[in-house]
Amino acid sequence: MAGSGHIDIVGALLLLVSVAALGRRWRAVAALAFGLAVAVKLLPIVLLPLYWKRVRMRDAALAAVAVDSYTYHFSSTADSDRLARHLRPEFSA
Repeated sequence: MAGSGHIDIVGALLLLVSVAALGRRWRAVAALAFGLAVAVKLLPIVLLPLYWKRVRMRDAALAAVAVDSYTYHFSSTADSDRLARHLRPEFSA
């Protein structure tokens, strides 16, 4: 069952990095890690109000670009098998 794509731990780790960075006032790192945590698992979006006044607009834009590039890379309709080939290159044709 390990090949089913359960990557919840990655989202949790990114959320933890984001909270730690926010505590240290590393706003860009916090916004980027939060954006990637939301891209991995949609559940952290409920914590968005906690970031609302603590993160600058520039850092939020950086997170939005990171999320956009992440979702485009792994959900492109032109090449839906890209993730499988990336993770298992020895099985690609």
